[in-house]
Amino acid sequence: MVFKAKKILKMHLLKAATGTFKSDIQLEVPAGKLAIKISSASGGNAETFDTCKISVQVSTKSGTKTILPKMLLLHALEMSALGEGYFVKNNTELSGCIDLSDFGALAPTDGYLSISYEGFPADAVTDIYAVDVPVNTNIGKVVEEFIIQGTKEISINNKTEIFIPVSDGVNGIEEITVTFPGKVCTYNEAELSIINDGKNDLLCAQGRDIDVMAVTVDDGEGVLTLGFKRLLSLDISEAFSVKIKTLDDSKIKIYTTHNQIF
Repeated sequence: MVFKAKKILKMHLLKAATGTFKSDIQLEVPAGKLAIKISSASGGNAETFDTCKISVQVSTKSGTKTILPKMLLLHALEMSALGEGYFVKNNTELSGCIDLSDFGALAPTDGYLSISYEGFPADAVTDIYAVDVPVNTNIGKVVEEFIIQGTKEISINNKTEIFIPVSDGVNGIEEITVTFPGKVCTYNEAELSIINDGKNDLLCAQGRDIDVMAVTVDDGEGVLTLGFKRLLSLDISEAFSVKIKTLDDSKIKIYTTHNQIF
């Protein structure tokens, strides 16, 4: 089934949509980001939205290109919140934004954006908005997924940032070596964990009705715990190469971002 953005709704792509999945929601208006809110009346526990996945593609006459590979919605929201914003997650609601471009409202020269999602709660009610901004652009923010096992060097031509899902420190990573002009920097597991605490500035206030992933959170008592779904992020915009070594031949998934003309 195909869902199109109707002109009468324009920026409101889905309004109180029900169901666990939707495919090919066509975005035919410029948008700098997607604003998403999922509600679940039954809720139940902190993992209610942990299996939600989303993907975004650009469909043109010459084929389909990926903006966002099928990935956990939590990770996609956090990529856009790092260092400057937040998303809200509790037992009955998940809401936040996904950046489509760093340069304005993405409007592909030839084609449209197609959004799909899956794994939402059985009683999910979903709203998705296409958030407009003053300047239109044909430059999109593209996320790529890589599987790393053992030691692997990633081609990072024109890539801007690297994201690694982490838990209990830097899960599965032994070290990362980044080659910059004139210098090679190697970060071990302990260093990465400490760097991440300060770089991301994501705090999760425990014991509240809602868990807020944010730059700063003050609950008045100073009882703060680092975020529950965290991504290690490193700026690689000036780097020539990135080599990652995993612990004990562990297999991990990482993401990179780059800007691409559509």
